[in-house]
Amino acid sequence: MMTKGKVITIVLSLLVILVLLGGGFWIYKQAKPEELAAEKAEKLELSQISLEGQIAAVKEGSIVINASRVERSSEGNKVRQYEKEVFLNTQVIFQASVTQTSTEVLSAKEVVSKVRVGDKAVFYGSGTVKSLEADKFTATKITILEKSTLRQAK
Repeated sequence: MMTKGKVITIVLSLLVILVLLGGGFWIYKQAKPEELAAEKAEKLELSQISLEGQIAAVKEGSIVINASRVERSSEGNKVRQYEKEVFLNTQVIFQASVTQTSTEVLSAKEVVSKVRVGDKAVFYGSGTVKSLEADKFTATKITILEKSTLRQAK
């Protein structure tokens, strides 16, 4: 038969063990920072990726955008701004607005005539997060998020 003192000792011992396990888990989570979205995406076997940015220049067959991504550094997480040239597939699925559900298939030349500097857009294409930095990115679909209020010279 267990005495009242032994039961209290066992309960207190279990409580101490639970507190130590909880404290250890908390310390582990503090020491190991949460993965960034780009780090999680690199581990996945993605075949389609998207790139969001503001259009900086419109060329024949390509669009240059200003984009950004969060990167880990010795000082903590930093936002890195960069410019990326997005090449256009010969046929591109084009969505003129996020509120518009219909899309149209346009040639690269037609897409270039519909977008302008300052527009914010999402570009979809094939590849992985690593290939996005290393290789040229070719968009097969474009969704305009926000139209620019800037006027372009003709």
